[in-house]
Amino acid sequence: MKTTTKTWLILGLSVGVLLIVMLLSLRFGADQVRTATVWQALTASKTTTLNQQIIRHIRVPRVLGAALIGAALAGSGALMQAVTRNPLADSGLLGINAGAGLMLTLCLAFWPHFSTLQTTGWAVVGAAVSAGLIFMISTARHVQLDPTILVLAGIAISSLLTAISEGLALVLQLKQDLAFWYFGGLGAVSWSQLNLLGPGLVVGLLLTLLLAPPVKPRLPD
Repeated sequence: MKTTTKTWLILGLSVGVLLIVMLLSLRFGADQVRTATVWQALTASKTTTLNQQIIRHIRVPRVLGAALIGAALAGSGALMQAVTRNPLADSGLLGINAGAGLMLTLCLAFWPHFSTLQTTGWAVVGAAVSAGLIFMISTARHVQLDPTILVLAGIAISSLLTAISEGLALVLQLKQDLAFWYFGGLGAVSWSQLNLLGPGLVVGLLLTLLLAPPVKPRLPD
């Protein structure tokens, strides 16, 4: 009972700190605005000043995008560490980065006309295929997942896919285009992107919370 209360207390404090930081991010930036301006931009039916438009149409989407992306990364990282029973597990170990990178390279090389959403979708497919292959290898001779084989398989598959991606990028001169995708950023986040990807991230976070109790006992002591 005490552990549950402590967990909810920490969660509540974390959410409170997050909301305060998000509000401060709306007020402070390249152009600092007054708190009253932030409040008016959030509550008014229409924006009447330039600062209000900047807050509503530029800063708010970026702040919400940063919060959702951070929550998604944290949730997925916790699930990876719990499922693999490895506190050092990450997207590189499971081949997610390498699979997504290879599919991204193929899209830029052979289907440059793809939209950003299409390219992103195929990168997700590549990440899923790579991670699935590593899990298949790790459970080939065992009923349960073997953490040691998982690490070795992850290193081998990730190295192979990364080498293929780097080779194609060098031959086809795609390094600059790939760098744009690899580094990313929040500067281009807009309401249209949030409306498209936000619901999926929220659903994924809710599923993560539902999956947390079953996988928690598998964590190492």
